Amino acid sequence: MIWRLGPSLALALLAAGMLPLPALGQVALPSTERSAPEWDSDFRVAGQYQKGASIDAEGSFESMQYQVAAWVEGPLTQSVQLNFEASYTYTDYDFGPASPSSCSDPAACFANNPWQGINRLDLSPGASLAITPAIKLRLSFPIRWNAEGNADESAITAGIVTQLQWQISSRLVVGLGVGVVSQIAAEDTRVYPAISLDWKMTSNLRLRTRGGPYQGGEIALIWSPSDFFQGVLSAGYERQRFRLANSGPNPDGIGETTSVPLLVGLELGFTSRLKIVAEGGMAVSGELRIEDGQGGLLRSSAYDSAGVLRGYFRYAF
Repeated sequence: MIWRLGPSLALALLAAGMLPLPALGQVALPSTERSAPEWDSDFRVAGQYQKGASIDAEGSFESMQYQVAAWVEGPLTQSVQLNFEASYTYTDYDFGPASPSSCSDPAACFANNPWQGINRLDLSPGASLAITPAIKLRLSFPIRWNAEGNADESAITAGIVTQLQWQISSRLVVGLGVGVVSQIAAEDTRVYPAISLDWKMTSNLRLRTRGGPYQGGEIALIWSPSDFFQGVLSAGYERQRFRLANSGPNPDGIGETTSVPLLVGLELGFTSRLKIVAEGGMAVSGELRIEDGQGGLLRSSAYDSAGVLRGYFRYAF
């Protein structure tokens, strides 16, 4: 039935990743790249609050995240385009009052403040080559440091993501590629597909991927009745893996959080340069993991669905 609707629509549905929500975590969903006739840049300040949720194993937690980010993009030649994105993110986790006496193994216990403040620095230089007017080869080189402040062991990951982006029509752009990124500690290097989509379904309805070169991202359905107002429905996947402090209950161990955010949002474009976005919804299918310094699993547990509020301010230069 899908193929009767035409190859463009079929490819768009495939690229959109019509998969069970947890499967979103097995791919990267980077945003499509536009053609930049001149150099552009923007600056963003973002925040996200995840309401307290009970952990199946024991205890509960909530988190507050702050982020500043900058991005620049422009042409080097007629066929080569360069881009660079940098961001710093701080996430504060509150696991409630510590209860180490309730833990048979304090290093593998969610009631013992397994981690608190996590710092993340992302640098992502990239380039694209226009092979034809409709086809681009995209390359990005993500570098990430993700750790508590006084971790001693390495917390750096790096890799390469390559993708072919094809503008099938004036309404449809798709991309397909592969990412190869190292992981903290002994975990194997991850190889994963990278899928992009920008499909203008009607004059004011758009389906697109929004994310970066790492696994995860989101699929967003965007309704744009005017230049000022946009409504957004999105489903995504978030995975954070980080090195723990050398002074904590699991010295220089590894922590990991995953979830599937389901959000509804409002985007207000006050000018062509200024945008403010507010979103709310639920984080579902959440899981926490505690590992030793070599990546061996000590404890994992699901946690209850939790309310999420997030927003950002963006100014383009």
